[in-house]
Amino acid sequence: MQHGTIGLHPSYYSDKIGVLNEEKEIMEKITGHDIHVSRQHYIRFSLPQTYRSLMQHHITDDYSMGYGSHLGFRAGTGNSFFWYDIEVERKRDLRVHPFCFMDTTALYEEELDAEQAFATLNAMKEKLQQTGSCLTTIFHNFSLGTAPEWNGWSERYAAFLKEVL
Repeated sequence: MQHGTIGLHPSYYSDKIGVLNEEKEIMEKITGHDIHVSRQHYIRFSLPQTYRSLMQHHITDDYSMGYGSHLGFRAGTGNSFFWYDIEVERKRDLRVHPFCFMDTTALYEEELDAEQAFATLNAMKEKLQQTGSCLTTIFHNFSLGTAPEWNGWSERYAAFLKEVL
């Protein structure tokens, strides 16, 4: 039984011709599912090229709209929206899901420890609940592991999940 959506995390070089298509085909073959969701590697994308490429590959939802350098909403909203291609003055069928918090940004860019990071995340959650917006975050598997630099993150993440679920 499936408990979530399987998406593609294209490689750093997926902007090269043919790479995104190859990666998507491999993922679909392995999973036995059509892939319609993606998030760019290292939040690496350029507009409008990346979004046009995703649409050509039948990606309908993208989770790359966020900052790698600081916490907060790059799009200024916590609600998803359809991408508007300003060059052709047309709303597209690609839904953008903005995120406001990424673990690596909190640790490496903002220099927050686990306690500070989750206090910040909780404050964001409260503001978003007040406005009826969606809290979208990015956590990597290594941040929930046992490496010393991530001390306390796994426990705080588990506690956070209990609060929001």
